[in-house]
Amino acid sequence: MSKTAPFQSLSTVVDLREREKDRLVGELARVQNLSERHRKTLTRLEGLYQSAGASGAPKVAHLSALSLNCGEYKQAVMRMADAQREQLAVQEAEVQQARQALTKAVHKHEALGQVLARKQADLAREVSQQEQKRQDDLATQAWLRGQA
Repeated sequence: MSKTAPFQSLSTVVDLREREKDRLVGELARVQNLSERHRKTLTRLEGLYQSAGASGAPKVAHLSALSLNCGEYKQAVMRMADAQREQLAVQEAEVQQARQALTKAVHKHEALGQVLARKQADLAREVSQQEQKRQDDLATQAWLRGQA
């Protein structure tokens, strides 16, 4: 078995962690975009509610129907805004989970990368030492031939 064979499997694991990290970056971006959309929708709904004006003020018959309609509209917009707030809270929780998963994946990737780098450095040092020993043996043999 080659001395580099264990590095291939460790290198493969490092590559898999890199892909997982990249996937989680994409997932975090997707969840953050969705959360931002919910935030913007909520802002628009609140603007609609506030621009609807006062309800229930006029006492004239045809204006009271208009006032009632305006009041129902405001209530409907408020209900939609509440539902949007709930969805935003869920999205914010998903963003937090995605951030935590990404942080965990980055730490795993970095740790495995460091292990791989250390093992590669150890192998390079071992190969260098073997080469130095071989060179020393050749030099010793040449010196001994010169003495004979």
